[in-house]
Amino acid sequence: MAKRVPFGGYKVNFASVSDTTLGEVFGTSDIVPSQMTKKIWDLIKKKGLASK
Repeated sequence: MAKRVPFGGYKVNFASVSDTTLGEVFGTSDIVPSQMTKKIWDLIKKKGLASK
């Protein structure tokens, strides 16, 4: 049986993101976990941080 690849094989590297703070990503108001995930993936896509 083939070994399962986590996250569909995606790898994310935040090492090149030094100009973004958590407040800039998530805002300063209360946020639910599902919206946090959405905003993280929006940042990943915007900055081109994901690779297969």
